[in-house]
Amino acid sequence: MHCDVAVEADIERLVDRTVARHGRLDVMCNNAGVLGAQTRRRRSIVALDAEEFDRVMRVNVRGTALGAKHAARAMLPRRSGCIVSVASVAGVVGGLGPHAYTASKHAIVRLTKNAAYELGAHGIRVNCISPFGVATQMLPPPTDKEVEKTEELVRELANLKGVTLRF
Repeated sequence: MHCDVAVEADIERLVDRTVARHGRLDVMCNNAGVLGAQTRRRRSIVALDAEEFDRVMRVNVRGTALGAKHAARAMLPRRSGCIVSVASVAGVVGGLGPHAYTASKHAIVRLTKNAAYELGAHGIRVNCISPFGVATQMLPPPTDKEVEKTEELVRELANLKGVTLRF
């Protein structure tokens, strides 16, 4: 099913269809994200493109917030579930990426912490992972060593359901 994470109706429909098909939603992973047009070179804040900034924030932050919102809506009646959002080490360490991307990933970290505080009281775990340089299409081709390390990381994180990550 097509889902544009920046469009609330798409996320709402995705969650509703999942619940209708499976009877519940156990895990939501907010993983959609964009780097922005400033890939592979860090442009000065003076050259920041406001429209590109808004696009990155819309996909990365708004998409994560809407995913958490609709996942929580489905999980609250059962007082159970897990919401995992993917940020980036760029969200906690400056200078690792374009301004819009870095700001968006920092916002995801803080949004997750806030949602964890609220939803934890209702039995819903909310966590954020902030990987560094995971091999995706947004990065230059990785070396063999980087691929090996990434595969190891994925194996370790493959089953977050039932695991409580601490801040």
